[in-house]
Amino acid sequence: MAERNRMSILVVDDDDSWRPLMTSLLQDEFEVEDAATYEDAISKILARKIPYHVVVTDIRYKDTERENEDGLRLVEQLNRLGEFTKYVVITGYPSIDTAKRAIGRLAAYDYLEKYPPNGDFGIEEFQSTVRKAAEEAERQRPHGLVLSNLRILLIEPNRTQRKKILDILRDGPYQVDEVESFEKLTRTLVKSSRDYRLIIFNESIPKQSPAFFDILQAKLPEAKKIMLTGTDIGKIIKTVQENNIMNVFAMNEAEVGFDPRDFQETVHSAFAADATKYVTLQIGVPEETGHDFIELQELSVETPYYLVLRIQNDRQASATPIWLAPRPEKRGRIRLETFIYAPKSKLDPGTEGYWDIYLSGLSQPLVTELIPKQSGRLKVSVELKYDKKWLGTITKEIDVLDV
Repeated sequence: MAERNRMSILVVDDDDSWRPLMTSLLQDEFEVEDAATYEDAISKILARKIPYHVVVTDIRYKDTERENEDGLRLVEQLNRLGEFTKYVVITGYPSIDTAKRAIGRLAAYDYLEKYPPNGDFGIEEFQSTVRKAAEEAERQRPHGLVLSNLRILLIEPNRTQRKKILDILRDGPYQVDEVESFEKLTRTLVKSSRDYRLIIFNESIPKQSPAFFDILQAKLPEAKKIMLTGTDIGKIIKTVQENNIMNVFAMNEAEVGFDPRDFQETVHSAFAADATKYVTLQIGVPEETGHDFIELQELSVETPYYLVLRIQNDRQASATPIWLAPRPEKRGRIRLETFIYAPKSKLDPGTEGYWDIYLSGLSQPLVTELIPKQSGRLKVSVELKYDKKWLGTITKEIDVLDV
């Protein structure tokens, strides 16, 4: 297995005997790094572009802050990051209270003893526990913004109309396969293992082939459907309702008119549920730990603050939805272009820049220093673009006071 495809583990222990032992037990199967202190562990975790699958940590170890550091504080801090990482807690000082705290409130994946009652450290149990934790982390983490399936099947006998549809779709990130008859459709579905997410078809196909919808239901039950018609739409309402067709477009331009933009938006919406991410804008200062930010209600002139942009999969209050579907050739990461408008303020970095979004795990936030230069109502706007396409604007208003 190539190194970059291996699941990643961080082993944290100040014991110079146990740390290399645990590392050696895992390194044949995983990408393994180690840390001897709380600070080193935090530094490595925050420096990673893609979160570790598993952090294996001792409960007690020394660091520069305190004589005897509770290793569970590391788990407490990391739980706040919201990353898809599992934690396996190892201890040489077992107790019922510590086990309850590790498994319960801190949601550690498992709790293992260095010196169990039988006197032997369970090597196979340790390896198996870490393996299961890593596999669960891999299953649960979001695997990026690249959609695994942007395939469309276009079934249109009319060459002119087929070309019109293809020209519209060519500007998007879609992969379009075209067939011109029911016979070619059946051969395509039999020979191909492709899982089309959207079917665009001419109304003549089901009229000529009554088995059309049955075949689609059997082969592509999750696919959405758009129908192209030259008929009065009122006459085909029953067909639309019975076969779960999301929209119908009249191709007879003389009578109704075909709106390419409306068609584009309908195709777009067919994939939007899988491609929608949510961005939040925060203005504040770092917490004492430095790993999160406290959002403020007011600012002061000539005082440095931070604009923090975060991207997530789940809708939250005040989050702005954006639609991200990179072209298939994009691998590893995409770059969102950002423009920040904060009048009468100093920004560092400047107003324009890029936000790297990594396609496995959750991306690091985009942080920009903001120094208000004048009191009053400050309106901050962040505009996002990808591949020269506008994605959305996020706006926040906040009061700036004279000191």
